[in-house]
Amino acid sequence: MKDLAHRGMVIRHKERKFGRGCVDAWQRDAKQVRAELDQLLIRFEATLRHRPFIFGDAPVYADFLLFGVLGNLTCKGWNRLSARQRAIAEWQGRLVKWGA
Repeated sequence: MKDLAHRGMVIRHKERKFGRGCVDAWQRDAKQVRAELDQLLIRFEATLRHRPFIFGDAPVYADFLLFGVLGNLTCKGWNRLSARQRAIAEWQGRLVKWGA
């Protein structure tokens, strides 16, 4: 973040919620954190290969929760889903069309 004041506020907010030094740890361990996330997304990827939404033919609260988490992850293009997460990417498109 280029704006030093904004960066300070973000770090303050994150450290109050997740603990002192969390932002530095996330930067230092970025590859490991991303690998853990990708591992957690495997079940969603597998599920969404066989159905349009997490629990069936229509979105439920869980769909919108995951949509928000992934929206934060991919905000401003700083992170992207991997090529292996194609079903998740297609699901995101369905949710956008549905009105998310």
